[in-house]
Amino acid sequence: VGFTTESINMKLYPTHDTIHRGNKKFDSNQYTRMSAFAPVFIMHTSKDGEFYYIMSEFMRGWVPVNKIKIYSQVAFSGIQQMPFIRVIKDNTTIGGVQYGIGDKVPLLSYDKEQALVLTPKGSYASAKMDGSYVIGNALYDEKLMKEMAESQLENPYDWGGKEGYRDCSAYVRDLWRVFGADIPRSSGLQKLVGKKLIDKPKNQEEFYAVLRNAKPYRTLIFFKGHVIMYGGMENGDY
Repeated sequence: VGFTTESINMKLYPTHDTIHRGNKKFDSNQYTRMSAFAPVFIMHTSKDGEFYYIMSEFMRGWVPVNKIKIYSQVAFSGIQQMPFIRVIKDNTTIGGVQYGIGDKVPLLSYDKEQALVLTPKGSYASAKMDGSYVIGNALYDEKLMKEMAESQLENPYDWGGKEGYRDCSAYVRDLWRVFGADIPRSSGLQKLVGKKLIDKPKNQEEFYAVLRNAKPYRTLIFFKGHVIMYGGMENGDY
């Protein structure tokens, strides 16, 4: 068992090679982007010794051996039970490690000015109370959800997070992680979570009728292989 030492790519096969059908942006070998300090269970090592086959909190795949810090089962369990901070801003660097929205970092202590946290490699690091994180899971707050969601508007769609950004389901999952809701990674499984407002609207009028009563920044809209978050109405438009 262990933790990722930085944000890394999980692969379908034990190689960094791109597998595609003419469009390199859709790499079939790219499973998902994993956050720094993500817990992993190591199940196998590749023949060349370069990759571990691991089970994460939501998916299995291959990751580089040199990006995993091994811990004893006792230490691993102890770290998992520690208090923590939740990151609410992307590109937050603590102790030389970059974290993103939704990431969880074990907490040792804190005061009004800073927090003392554990790093993935086992050292200590301080983080200023600068609004880039909250102590523990945040209570749901529509203003915070909107701020985090809109902070991503200029970022490109990134299939599987290969380039360090997000695809649609990772976007949704990371936002909800801030509030302690560890929803599934794929849009196909995400649509099975929560209260369903409508399955397949008969027409556009029925669809908009449902949206008028839907709660913004708490409602997800699903298409085939895709998911978006409903942000409410603005100036009479959706």
